[in-house]
Amino acid sequence: MYRHGFVEKDIDPSDVHEKVKEFLVNDGFNITSDEHHDQMWEIHAKKSGRERIVLGKVRDVDVVIAGSKGKFEVQLHAGIWGQGHGCARC
Repeated sequence: MYRHGFVEKDIDPSDVHEKVKEFLVNDGFNITSDEHHDQMWEIHAKKSGRERIVLGKVRDVDVVIAGSKGKFEVQLHAGIWGQGHGCARC
């Protein structure tokens, strides 16, 4: 996970939210969830397809933007399906 804070910047987090969504779509991701609650925006996106599934290259991205204009934080978590998860066999 990557985390970065923005303090004393004349930037509106809702503008950052729109730019992040635009970037993800232009990069081939499908937005699977886009939620806004008070001063928090959450974006969940996935890049998949038949070939990506077979090759194990399905990508997940979760972005959380929280705060208000002049003081907010952006968190980014990106991963590959099936990696970084525990697995138990019975």
